[in-house]
Parts: sequence; C-alpha cells; structure tokens
Amino acid sequence: MNHCPLLLLGETGKNITPDKISGNAVKKLLKACDDHLKEVVTTMGITRVIGVGKYAEKRALLALKGLDVEIGTCWHPSPASPLANRNDGADWRANVRKILLAEHS
Repeated sequence: MNHCPLLLLGETGKNITPDKISGNAVKKLLKACDDHLKEVVTTMGITRVIGVGKYAEKRALLALKGLDVEIGTCWHPSPASPLANRNDGADWRANVRKILLAEHS
C-alpha cells in the first residue's frame, strides 16, 4: 500500500511529495497516513513492511514503532534516482529481488 495515497499537485501540475510541504497541514496529513498504515498492518497481521525509498522507510519506522514488525527498504524507482536507473534498471531489479527474497529475522 502507499503510505500517502494522495496526489498533490503544484500550480504547474508538478507532483509534490509530502516531504516537500511544511506546516501544520502536512503534520495532520502525515499523522493520518501513519495511523492508516498502522491500522492496515495491525488488522492484516503483517509482520514485514518494505519501504520503497528511504522516505517510506522513515515513515514506516515512525508509524509502526513499538509493533513487532520488521521494516526494510529498497531503492525508489524514481527517474531522479541514479541508483534505480543504473544499467537500465538492472541494479534496481537486483536490489528489489534481494530485499523481497531475504529471510525474515
């Protein structure tokens, strides 16, 4: 699931991610997204969460603190990510396979 499944657009139509917004409005938005993630994980009995990118990992660590849930990360497949785009994406695919096939601790 997406931590914050909303599309936020600037005046020019450019995507704005929650980490690029400041103030009370974004704090409330992130709390609602964190609470929703925690509810889904708890309700479904999920024991492992993979954050796609460091930002998603950070939000999962905050939202799921105190729960018995393993949290990992893989690179975000963004066009802006040099890691994800190296070797025509082969390095990204290898990173995802490594994370998804890793044994749970």
